[in-house]
Amino acid sequence: MSVVMITCPTTGRPVPTGIETEPSDFQRLPVTEARIVCPACGQEHVWGTKSAWLDSGPRPGTGKT
Repeated sequence: MSVVMITCPTTGRPVPTGIETEPSDFQRLPVTEARIVCPACGQEHVWGTKSAWLDSGPRPGTGKT
């Protein structure tokens, strides 16, 4: 299992969403949005599956893990 990650828009740090999934299941997720209270800054953020990545894979648009 891998953790779904997002980038905190306030700090720019990668943060875990608390969601774990298999890479094959993550690839099949529909384009959707969710909310999270960010562990990096304490604010609520809306994030989408388009901008999320797995902790074991590259960040969208960067090629960085």
